[in-house]
Amino acid sequence: MAKKRKQHFVPQMYLKRFADKDGLIDLYHIQQASCYKKISYKDQCKRSYFYGADLEWENRLCSMEREWHSLFSNIDKRSHLTDEDINQIKMFALYQRQRTYGEYSYRYDERTQLYELYARELYAHNGWEFDDEAKRQIKESVNQSISPSEMLELAHNLQKYIVDLDVRIIEYSTSNSFIISDVPVIAINPFHMPSIGYGCVGLVILFPVSPKVLVVIYDSKMYKLNGSDRYIVSNNEDEVVAINNLQYVSADEILLGNECDFPKTDNELNKARSISRDGESITRLGSEDNPLWVMGMRKTIYTCDLSFAHVNHSFRRIPFICREGVPRIWDEAWEIKLKNKAKILCDIYSLTPEKFQGYTSKEIRDGCNRFYRQMMKYWSCK
Repeated sequence: MAKKRKQHFVPQMYLKRFADKDGLIDLYHIQQASCYKKISYKDQCKRSYFYGADLEWENRLCSMEREWHSLFSNIDKRSHLTDEDINQIKMFALYQRQRTYGEYSYRYDERTQLYELYARELYAHNGWEFDDEAKRQIKESVNQSISPSEMLELAHNLQKYIVDLDVRIIEYSTSNSFIISDVPVIAINPFHMPSIGYGCVGLVILFPVSPKVLVVIYDSKMYKLNGSDRYIVSNNEDEVVAINNLQYVSADEILLGNECDFPKTDNELNKARSISRDGESITRLGSEDNPLWVMGMRKTIYTCDLSFAHVNHSFRRIPFICREGVPRIWDEAWEIKLKNKAKILCDIYSLTPEKFQGYTSKEIRDGCNRFYRQMMKYWSCK
């Protein structure tokens, strides 16, 4: 059992792909703003008994990783990918997102906030003092309710939400190379940036499988890529830089790769990281008397131009204020909501036009109606 005490939340077989022939890799620690050169990849992204001392999940992951290692080797050779291969690519993306310490910390903080919100309302209603003992009980309840193994159990159930997404493999013939982080699989939504949900229209999931090869899992009804080839070749240097910037925004603590490819940080990039990493994990909606608490995925919010994520022209014309993170699968309640949205927003506009970012009532009405029509086409398209 002691041999498996140190459990990797980014697998060794994946880390090795970004190391040199001697198994060494450069590391950049974001908080310390320090670079450590030529260290062993085997010592990174691991924690003692992270998935449990019973080794159940550690052994299950080892079995999955053998399959993923074989799959990535086939991608290196540009082999034909079967439907099962495509499914395995999506499984890797889901499990890797769910298994990191960064994801666990995010969910831990989210649940702590949620429990505290409800507890404060309960204590206030009963006239009790919200003291240190209340906080201790909340922490104890959270510790009992969430664990890294629970995060992995959820990954299996999430597969159904991305079965409709397409997959492309992009090989970059560039001087720049990809880096990774301790949260290497990134989810973004160029159509509606805040809506990073597995079921949302416009979702893109991406991760490099080597310093020159990127896997893109994307909403093919929102983003149109030329041709039908599974493999694409690109010489877009700026795109590699942009994706490495996304790794910086996504990371929990560290970047891994070649020092020369680590992002050159500036105010814009640091602001994007702060918005993504320091924002609240729970959003409050509704009235004071009847609040609704909304939880979402760990976000990576950074504006960049990606050739595989150009929003479909018909959707691009829709003002941001009229867009929403609509599900990719038709839902009757959502159809009704979108059909009525123009009237509702125009009614609100008549009361508080200053809240609509300079848009006119007509622009809002036309944008909402266009969004409704385009989503009806989207849902009906196979």
